[in-house]
Amino acid sequence: MVLNETAERLEPAEGVLLSDPRFRAALIQHYVSNAVREALLAKGQSLREYTDSLTDSDALSYERLRKIQSGHSTMMLADFFHWGAHFPPVHSLLARERIGYVSQYEDKFD
Repeated sequence: MVLNETAERLEPAEGVLLSDPRFRAALIQHYVSNAVREALLAKGQSLREYTDSLTDSDALSYERLRKIQSGHSTMMLADFFHWGAHFPPVHSLLARERIGYVSQYEDKFD
């Protein structure tokens, strides 16, 4: 399974703890990427169309965001702020998950 190509709950790889900060960061990136993808679909807009409409940041290029959306690159904190500011579902997600805390796994932390 490729990160961000599924809305299914992700499980850590063998030997990786649920409490591992890297796994938790990957989950948040997965959730945000899915929320962005769904929000763009709801607007009838592709990622390419969205990035072509941006004028405020070279860091939000189509190629970079495509790599992030596919899980081949890591989101930066600035990305979370951008997505949260432009997409209400992402803002709600980040507020609910408090960025570094993934509540659905709370009872399984080692």
